[in-house]
Formats: sequence, C-alpha cells, structure tokens
Amino acid sequence: MAANDKERKDYLSFRKFPNEIKSMVFTEALCKPHIHFFRVRRVNNVNQATWSIDLSPFPRNIDSSGFRLSANLSAVDPIAAGASTRAATEPMQLQIRGRTAAAIDAATDIVCVTFDGNSKLRPGYWALGSQIHNRIVDRQGVSARFAGIKKIALSYSKRDKHSDISQAPFICTHRSNCCPWRGNWKVCPEELAGFIDCLPPSVEEIYVIARLGITKAEREQVQTYKDWFFREPVDSIFRDGMVTFYDARRTYIEIDDDTRYLDDCKLIASLYEEIDYVIANTWKYLLADTNPSLTMSANPPQFTMPLAQRERLRFTQLLAVD
Repeated sequence: MAANDKERKDYLSFRKFPNEIKSMVFTEALCKPHIHFFRVRRVNNVNQATWSIDLSPFPRNIDSSGFRLSANLSAVDPIAAGASTRAATEPMQLQIRGRTAAAIDAATDIVCVTFDGNSKLRPGYWALGSQIHNRIVDRQGVSARFAGIKKIALSYSKRDKHSDISQAPFICTHRSNCCPWRGNWKVCPEELAGFIDCLPPSVEEIYVIARLGITKAEREQVQTYKDWFFREPVDSIFRDGMVTFYDARRTYIEIDDDTRYLDDCKLIASLYEEIDYVIANTWKYLLADTNPSLTMSANPPQFTMPLAQRERLRFTQLLAVD
C-alpha cells in the first residue's frame, strides 16, 4: 500500500471517532500557547511629519506562526475549527497588512516582531532623546498596532543579520563611546526602552528569543538543554513556573540563571548572561525618570507608559529548539 493511501485510510478511520475524541485530538494538535511572527516596517505620516509602523505576515511558505497552524487545522474539519475557537482564552483579531487579520489568543500567545531589513523601511531612533535625529515617532500609532497584546517578543542572535536586538533598529545614537553596546552589539538600552515605551497598556511581558544552532557545538548544547528541560518534572525546583511556547515547527523553552549550573550548556549560559545584561540595563532606564543617574541623557527621560506598568513588566528569555 502506498504511503498516501495508508494516510488516507488512517484519516478515514479517524473520522469514525466520536466528536468528543476528535475534538481532544485536534486540541492537542494545536500545541498551544503559540508564537506568531510579523515583519515590522516603518510608515511615514507625511502630513504630520511623524512615522509609525505597519505589521505584515511572512510569506506562507516560510511562516511558522501559530495562526497559520490554527488556520490550516481548522480547514481540515469543522470540529477542528471548533476546537481552535474553544482553546482561545482571549481570542482577538490582530490587524495586519496583506490580509484582514490574524487570529491569536491575547491571554497566552506571544507576538514576535522582526524589523524590516530594508534601511528605508526599518524603524529606528525610538528614545525620546533621539527624536532630533529623525522624524518624531507616532507613539500612539505604534501602540495602536499592538492594542490588546499582552506578550511581545524580539529575537537575539549574534550571527543572524535579521536578529532584532543585535542590529540597527536599536542602534546607539550617542556620538561618544559612552555606551557599552556601541560596538559589535549595535544596541542601546535607551533605544530598546524607547520601543517598549511605545507599547500599549495591555502589554505585561517582554520576551527575548535566543537563537543558537549554527555550529555543531551549539546544536549539541541546544539538544542537551532540551533533553534536560523535558526530563525534569514540571513542578521540580528547576522547572517550576518555567514556560514553553510553540509555533508550527519549533518549540521555545525558557532559560534562566540556573542554566549556568548545567555543565554541557556553557554556550547557552553565556548567551543568557549577555541578553540578561541588556535587559537589566533596559529595565533600569525604563525607571530613569525616578532616578536620573540611570540615563546618559542630560535631562531625565519622559515616558508615555505609566510608571506602574513599567514596574510590573516581566522580562523572560526563551531558547528556540527543534
């Protein structure tokens, strides 16, 4: 029997299952909570001398976003569509360019943004003190694009030219070499804080997705950490409270300070420390209006995001694994 014929026979057998069983299977196949990926590009507001952003999906053939998985599964069977609807705690339609909307679960899902590689379309100069270098960012316009979203993610990789945190969207604007990120990192905590300040009141968590796996040693350590993570009981002292997310192809598992205790994961621990250093300084700057000594600017920064929200923000690192 040909493989396709066997798969067709298996599916025909599956269709005979009770609806309750099929719904359970489809719910498990959804692999929630999801991560959704969108490209961010700059849009100039000509009449107002400001700029905002636009969200667009990646091409279908390379997009592994969770909303693609849900849509594909829902097209298989009406019961699958019902399972997808019931699985969403806070369903919402995120307005994106190129299609009407993307169906996501605002309560559990992550929206990961990747900035356009075209320098003319790539946003930049987010900090209020950097506005003299460029058009003024329409902070309300940016906020509106992410309205209702609770979890926002950026990616980090030293080698990937599309990595958001290590590239030009958050490049340091200080002329003097006063910023430790001015060199190879091309990122400034003031600029990253400026982007976060544009996010809506709904945002509660900021994630950084660490990407390794270029070299053999990196791939081996990623696999070692993955094996350890899923071998540990969920309620163990190491994994208690740690989160896991999924897209259509990959799993994303939390990494934290305890990674340094794993002998075979030194590269992951080193990457965690680098990202943690950026996060710590970004968070300090987000609170710089309460302590002016935390900023390099002459005047204390002014933020759009309320202080209470900035203080409640949670930062988490995820490791992308196969």
